[in-house]
Amino acid sequence: MSLLARLSPYYFYKKCNGTLFRVMRFSPTEQRSVALFNILFLTLLTFFSSCANVGALKGGAKDTTPPKVVEKGSTPNMKTNFKKQPILLTFDEWIKLDDVFTQVVVSPPLNELPEVVLDRKTVRFEFAKEEVLRENATYTINFGNAIKDLTESNATDFRFVFSTGNTIDSLMVVGKVVDALTGQPTEGVLLMLYDNLSDTVVKKKRPFYFSKTNKEGIAKIENVRSGTFKVFALKDNDVNYLFNQDIEKIGFPIENLILSADNAAPIKLDSATMKNDTLRRQADSVAAAKSALVIRLFDPEKQLKIMNKDLDKYGVAKLIFNQPIKKAEIRFDNINQNALTEVNKDTMLVWYNQGDEAAWNIYNTNGDKTDTLRVRPRGRSDFFKKNKLSLVGDIKTSLVNITKPLTLNFNFPIQNIDKERFKLLDTAKKAVPFTLIQDSLSKRKLTIQATLQEGRQYDLSILPNALTDIYNFKNTDTLDAKINVQSKKEFGDVMIEINGLDSSKSYICQLVTGGGDIVAERFIDKSKAFKQLVEWLQPDQYTLKVIEDIDSNRQWDTGDYDKKRQPERIFLKQLEPLRANWNVDTEGLVIIF
Repeated sequence: MSLLARLSPYYFYKKCNGTLFRVMRFSPTEQRSVALFNILFLTLLTFFSSCANVGALKGGAKDTTPPKVVEKGSTPNMKTNFKKQPILLTFDEWIKLDDVFTQVVVSPPLNELPEVVLDRKTVRFEFAKEEVLRENATYTINFGNAIKDLTESNATDFRFVFSTGNTIDSLMVVGKVVDALTGQPTEGVLLMLYDNLSDTVVKKKRPFYFSKTNKEGIAKIENVRSGTFKVFALKDNDVNYLFNQDIEKIGFPIENLILSADNAAPIKLDSATMKNDTLRRQADSVAAAKSALVIRLFDPEKQLKIMNKDLDKYGVAKLIFNQPIKKAEIRFDNINQNALTEVNKDTMLVWYNQGDEAAWNIYNTNGDKTDTLRVRPRGRSDFFKKNKLSLVGDIKTSLVNITKPLTLNFNFPIQNIDKERFKLLDTAKKAVPFTLIQDSLSKRKLTIQATLQEGRQYDLSILPNALTDIYNFKNTDTLDAKINVQSKKEFGDVMIEINGLDSSKSYICQLVTGGGDIVAERFIDKSKAFKQLVEWLQPDQYTLKVIEDIDSNRQWDTGDYDKKRQPERIFLKQLEPLRANWNVDTEGLVIIF
């Protein structure tokens, strides 16, 4: 067999995003032949190059032109009365296919997997034998940035359009998708139109038209026919064009979108607009052919489920849930163990101490279903040999803001506290009155509240045996800390003054740091305006966050598609940077959702 014959490739197929791609593969023997062929070719190239005249290479202008489709050898674009056939696209230069798995998108989606292959300068798109195209429908094959020239990787954003009917539909819908919590544009989200107006269509049927959002959150659907459509935005994590509530985010206007070439002017269709006297969002039902859709993408409320667990360490069972824990129905067998729970965002710790290593169960009730977790305590004696009660973090020298208490964190939950063994002294060794509080959510956290003077120093001592944890460990050594109270000039203030509120509603006003921590929160009930001075703030870049608290439960609530409920609206305003000994004022700020 000749060398060239031996280099003939065979193919394997890879499926992604509903498209089947054919990829060349060489056997190990053929790979060695390719390597030998490359060595021979480079040797000959070096030999002939040495015989040429020596001179400086002069490069021309860089190629910035993307490849173009040539009519000869290509299937005509924008064809009507299209019958199923292979589509050939021949370009004016050598090309390559790059990232075709995510770039090639067909709308309306096909029922069967097509084949997409490259043969030198020609891309071949072939429908599956079983594929049945819809009647009187305009199809778009969007190649995105998949087709690039071979030398400079210039991409051509090519669209192939055909109609199985007599006309090519010409209307267009432009939509913007933003995150309901942050207001930021979301990339890679499907904007979908359905001609089937059933409420369950997004869970059972693929869309009639769809497109994906870019980095600016913008998606454009072209060649749309006139008609009435349901509209959705979907973060399609499992790539099946169907809404799976457990793993995917969704957004939608309440009303349907009516498209007509006769619409007089563009009308904004916004999933965040409000219909008067109701608790649901209402969107305009009529929009122009080039209307701007604004849809807020949200993560639906899910049933609380345990996603991961660690039950192998004696003394604590760690349960990780699928979302932050607001309310969990956790119970466990009582075998005379000392046990308590601690919640931090999506994680629950079940601390326990028992006299033996007998197994017991933790039960998590989720609706009508109960998950049972078997705890088999092992290594109890080893645990007691290796552990002791200790502070988490170094408090030898602590900087304290007089508006906040001093916080002490321990490695294990505290069971008993002897306050008489806590001493707080000023520089004159005079005792300072204080209040000692154990956190209700975490028994490992203690706070010390006292009236302190700015710019002063204090000494805190926790004497031996002041604390006992659930394992009966005690602090055996004295824990000392020097507390330096910061002065007011090291901080800044923010004056929050907002207007434009609806006096029939409730709001939550928050001041959020650049790192996302809430440093101040106020509940506003039935007021048109709000004014509050927030003092003693660390220099930072703060954001004012106002939540329209529809149900007055003092927390943000996400949306629910089945109940046709939008997520509660959020107003965000980044303030000017706060510097030390400085004041930032939001005077005259009008809240507009």
